[in-house]
Amino acid sequence: MIRNSLILFLVVGLLVAPGTAAAVKDPQFKVYVPDPTLVPGQQTQLTVQLVNDAPKPDDRVKQAHNVRVSASSGKTPIEVKSGTMVLGTMADGAPRQVTFRISVPRNISAGDYRIPIHVRYEFNGDENGSDTAYATVHVDPRARFRVVDTSSDAPVGDTGTVTLKVRNVGERAATDATATLKSTSADVAFGKSGSASRFVGQWAPGETRTVQYKVSVAPNAERRQYALQLSVAYDDENGTARQSPPVSTGMTPLRAQSFSLDGITSDLRAGRDGTVTGTITNHGPKTAHDAVVVFATQQPNVHPLETEYAIGDLAPNQSTTFSLPVEVSDSARAGPRQFAYRLRYRNADDEQRQSDPLTAKVAVAPKRDRFTVEPKAATVTAGGSASVTLVVTNNGNETLRNVNAKAFVDDPLSASDDEAFVSKLDPGQSAEITFAVSASGTALQKTYVLETDFQYDTPDGQTKLSETYQVPVDVTVPKDSGGVPATMIVGGLVVVGVALVGGWLWLRR
Repeated sequence: MIRNSLILFLVVGLLVAPGTAAAVKDPQFKVYVPDPTLVPGQQTQLTVQLVNDAPKPDDRVKQAHNVRVSASSGKTPIEVKSGTMVLGTMADGAPRQVTFRISVPRNISAGDYRIPIHVRYEFNGDENGSDTAYATVHVDPRARFRVVDTSSDAPVGDTGTVTLKVRNVGERAATDATATLKSTSADVAFGKSGSASRFVGQWAPGETRTVQYKVSVAPNAERRQYALQLSVAYDDENGTARQSPPVSTGMTPLRAQSFSLDGITSDLRAGRDGTVTGTITNHGPKTAHDAVVVFATQQPNVHPLETEYAIGDLAPNQSTTFSLPVEVSDSARAGPRQFAYRLRYRNADDEQRQSDPLTAKVAVAPKRDRFTVEPKAATVTAGGSASVTLVVTNNGNETLRNVNAKAFVDDPLSASDDEAFVSKLDPGQSAEITFAVSASGTALQKTYVLETDFQYDTPDGQTKLSETYQVPVDVTVPKDSGGVPATMIVGGLVVVGVALVGGWLWLRR
């Protein structure tokens, strides 16, 4: 009896002794990450293994049914792009592979991050349960880059410079770094390419480097912000070639270079040389270097004597005056003309540019003689000679020099001295010129014509010949009394006088 009781005690003791039988637990989940290293600046896939497993090796867990799993960002900067996935039934110790789509920020710091994996399930037929496990991922220390400032001086329709200040915000230095800037718009280019590279070299953590690129903006581009992408190729501390993810920035071009033409004045007249004067203003935004005003009009009967006027550098909001000589032919009609000018200049990169046409209305006055010629003393007696004096006036608006006058007459007139000279005639000034003119004895008493023209020098050094002017010359004839000719009367009076004197002397004797 005692023996049987002892055996029963031993059996019961074995049944109730701790650790003598495996415990069965509710479902519990663990997460393993086969490849925990993430690459910044990428959208990638994170694959994890999910296991329904008890914490202790000897314990067991119940089957989980209708298992649904999802991931969230938690306290990390990593963004989860995937939704909930259904895994069905998971038995004790059976792993299931789950893949999530995630986005890793380009400027994420190095270190470990725990991504929450949320599991919901059913067990024991009608009970619901949930669990959260954590997938630990890792971001290696590296060089990371951030654009801290962007500026540009490139106007619409021209070239300039885009300047970037870029900081290495990573934990490691970059060696032999090359920064490449790419445009995402056809309106912004780097020469004939959509990208350009600059060598930077050694780039320490925390160091800010300034990188400049020559950029061109299309003439029809809008004045808005254009997106640019910067990427850096470099070697890490182990000499391994690396490529940073693209960093976005933006540039806004300056407004298009513009000029205006104002204050147009002229003294143009048909048949004359004149001058057109105006004022060019640079409205910016950049300085126009080595600027030249170019006469860009082609019109019949209007001919520029000079087509360019150099004005040098013209800063923004600066104005300057120019003058260009223009010849208007005799056949030109009076009235308004539209003249066009362009400003040719060089930009800051020493590239030649020209403005759009700058137009202005210019009046052409009716033709007017260069000189006025009026007779002052122009009478000659038939059979005799006289000095014919003319008053010549400069009818223009410029000083004339070396004015040589030439007289032309036809029979019965002749000119023994047919030239005259005036050294200078200011606008509106008059001078007298004299020719020696004779009339033959057979000349009738009437008005004859004396023609004269003038060769002269203009202020620009040209020698010109005027049109021919006609001046009236009156020829007079001595009056005939109808009796004894006047010469005979004079002769008789002389004879009579001599006789009287002789008689008086004889009586005295």
